[in-house]
Amino acid sequence: MYFGNYDITGKYIGFYTKEINGDNIPIPNIELSEKEWQEALIGNYKVINDKHTYCEPIPLTAEEIKRQDLSALDEKYQPQFAELSRALNMAALAENSILITSIKIDYMTLKTEYDTKRGEIDG
Repeated sequence: MYFGNYDITGKYIGFYTKEINGDNIPIPNIELSEKEWQEALIGNYKVINDKHTYCEPIPLTAEEIKRQDLSALDEKYQPQFAELSRALNMAALAENSILITSIKIDYMTLKTEYDTKRGEIDG
């Protein structure tokens, strides 16, 4: 037997068992079978009127999808920009003009790629 702790919206926020947690199970909670516990882990279930209930996923709006895509793009590219920035600083400290030029070219190539992909997302 499992217990599902949930917030004021009915969203599950934690799962507990008596065997592991004893009586230290947060309130509010409902008892869940193993099948219900597995379902709750999927994320399309909430507690409504003290019952484990399936909820249709709410489709994302175009703006939410765009925001997610931009966030994923930034997450992918920002470490690359940061690495180039560190490399450029090191090359500048070493006064290595050939390496500085090479890093600047790499930066411009990366920036062009990033801007193109961002433009595709922005529409």
